[in-house]
Amino acid sequence: MSKRRVVVTGLGVVSPVGSTVQSAWDAILRGESGIGPVTRFDVSAFPVRFGGQVRDFDVSQYIAPKDARRMDEFMQYGVAAGVQAVGDAGIDFAKTDPARCGAADLTFWGTGMTTYGLYVFVRMTVRSSSVTPPRFCTRPNTAST
Repeated sequence: MSKRRVVVTGLGVVSPVGSTVQSAWDAILRGESGIGPVTRFDVSAFPVRFGGQVRDFDVSQYIAPKDARRMDEFMQYGVAAGVQAVGDAGIDFAKTDPARCGAADLTFWGTGMTTYGLYVFVRMTVRSSSVTPPRFCTRPNTAST
């Protein structure tokens, strides 16, 4: 087994407890959970009306408005966290060997899946199997691999 070294050089966070590493860490130290009333859509038809949703996130700090409109929120969060991590690392990609660089995206699948959630809602309401999910929401069956 190879004993390769891994160095974490930068961090980025967009989560229910904070939209930056510092704000998330401060909230965690204060004992805040990030769970609260769901406000992004009408939850009156659901038995549970609370959850963890990202609040106070300004996508325009990371992505041009035109590009942001073409992305679901979970994609915006990933890009923002990546931009934060690169900034935190202080990496100058012009002076870096691309073969020796990498990134790890530690994302909880399902967080911020607005479009997929809308697909499920529409499919359940219409009760039609002809409604298909957006392509980026489909995943191969990884349970058997």
